[in-house]
Order: sequence, then structure tokens, then C-alpha cells
Amino acid sequence: MVSRHPKKCLLACAMLALAGCFSSGPSALDDVNRGNAKRDAGDVDGAIAVYSQVLESDAKNAPALLNRGIAEVKIDKREGAMADLNQSILLDPRNSLAYYSRGNLKAILGDFEGAVADYAKTAALAESGEEHADYNRFQFALTLRRLHRDEAPAGLAALVANEQPEKWTRLVGRFLTGDLAEPAFLAAAAAGDDKTALLRQCEAYYYAGMTHLLKNDSLGARDLFNRCLGTGVKSFAVYDLARAEIPRLP
Repeated sequence: MVSRHPKKCLLACAMLALAGCFSSGPSALDDVNRGNAKRDAGDVDGAIAVYSQVLESDAKNAPALLNRGIAEVKIDKREGAMADLNQSILLDPRNSLAYYSRGNLKAILGDFEGAVADYAKTAALAESGEEHADYNRFQFALTLRRLHRDEAPAGLAALVANEQPEKWTRLVGRFLTGDLAEPAFLAAAAAGDDKTALLRQCEAYYYAGMTHLLKNDSLGARDLFNRCLGTGVKSFAVYDLARAEIPRLP
């Protein structure tokens, strides 16, 4: 949906370190990366403690703020997460991952107009090839549809057309554009080794659940969102998004 994309977080941290954004030097980068590893291993409280320690020494460490905000969403510290993500963006206003993460938090909170604004900003800033750029397109499209606005974000159709046939994000794009039926989409998610299948099923159940939600099929949406949570892939953003949708269903 963690970041859904820990490697991108690490890259962003490294780029900022090279730009001189870490006043405490390489050890701060190491600590942020250590926090990311804890978060992605499921030790969210431990990760937050590491990020907070970095911020005690450098209150303007944008990567630590970004990653602490992402982690806080996992344990429903939403007010703190929003404050951290807002501050991260103030310090580094061109970090597309920060806008994407804040857009997801706004969607979790039910602020769909605000989410659209952040997804649009992400689309404008994200570089070609960044993994979260593809997932941003998906969330952008789904949230626009939720708001009864039919325009699809730029690049969704191109993503489907240009990606390699075997690439997972291409299959997600085909499903969301109506080019791939749900049974085939879910079957594709279940293919491959057990670990890959579990990760893809987490995403597939969420996206399928959203299509049912948008068709006002609450029972179908609830079942698919629960199946998403049943995968236990808590590091993905879609896990948090699915968890937020269930209480809103009639």
C-alpha cells in the first residue's frame, strides 16, 4: 500500500543524505534504515522509537518524519501521523512518496477530496519507474470514481499498454480499467510461489473489494476486504486502506 515500498523509502533517504539533509551524518541514515527494517518486520513500535530517537537529535530530518508517519498509521496514531507527514512535506516539498503516503492517510480518514489532491501532487512529482507511482495511479483512479468523477489519472491507460505482460502492476491496471475480469485477476494473484501469491492476493483482494464498493455491493466488498486482512500483509498500504473501509460499510 510501510510503506508499501520500503526500497523507495531507503532510496529517498539516501538521496536526502547526499544533499546534506542529515545534520547528524551517516549514522542518521543508518538509524532511519534500521527503523525501516523494524517496521517492515512488524516491529512498528520499535521502528517508531528509532525514528523518534533520530528526531531528538535532528528535528528537521524529513525521512525520519516521513517514515514515522507511515509507521504511526499502522497503529492508528493518525493525528501524529498527519503531523509528521505534513512536517515532512514542509521540509521536502518535492518528495512524491510523502504526498502519496499522506493521500492514503486522508483516504483512511475519509477525506477523499484531500486524498485526490495529494495523489495528483504525487503524479506530478513522481519519477518514471518509481514503484509507488504505479500504486498512486490506482488510488487516484479509485478515489476519483468514488467521488463520481470519471476522469482517470494520466498514465493509467499508458501503464496498461506499456508495461511488460507479466508485470503484476500491469494486471492490476488491466483489472481497474475493466480489461481483466475479477476471476482471472484473482487467479493471477494466486499464481506463483507462496510468498509472492500472498503479497499479490493482499493487493488483489483490496482492489477487487473497491470495485464492489463502487458498485454498492457492500457484502462483496466486506468479504474481499476481510480476505485482504486475512493475508496478514500488514506492511502494505492497501492493508491499512482495507481495514479503514470495513467500518464504513453499511
